[in-house]
Amino acid sequence: MSDGLAGLFEHNNAGTALALGAVGVFAKWVSSGISIAGPTDLLVPSAATDDITVGINGGGIYFAVISVTFGSNKVNSMTECSLFLNSAEVNSIGFHRTIGNAADEGAAPATGPITLAVGDVADVRFNSSVVNTTLQLFHINLTLFSLLRNL
Repeated sequence: MSDGLAGLFEHNNAGTALALGAVGVFAKWVSSGISIAGPTDLLVPSAATDDITVGINGGGIYFAVISVTFGSNKVNSMTECSLFLNSAEVNSIGFHRTIGNAADEGAAPATGPITLAVGDVADVRFNSSVVNTTLQLFHINLTLFSLLRNL
């Protein structure tokens, strides 16, 4: 059973715009709300900063879950979504998803284990294979839950 649990979410049927600039440059998801917060000494989700911080007693091995439904204003644009930890991309937790035309919407998940230390900050970021892409985020979740906590 997990004793550390935190989640951020967004649900907007009209879509929340996220502007992506240059190819390969990640933009942070900045329109979250808190879906769940476990003990704050373990994980601290923040809608103000759109991230989850590991609390004073929260170090250990966690499982990260990202789920996104989105659209794009570009044709055949490949969107990349990744978990970031302390402003660095976590290469093992992310996805690539191509949107065929500007009327398409797609969904994609990303999951995986990650070792977290006290003070670490996790967030979700996106980039595109096409310059000046605007994503429309409809549903998005970031959830972290502990698998094995340092005691």
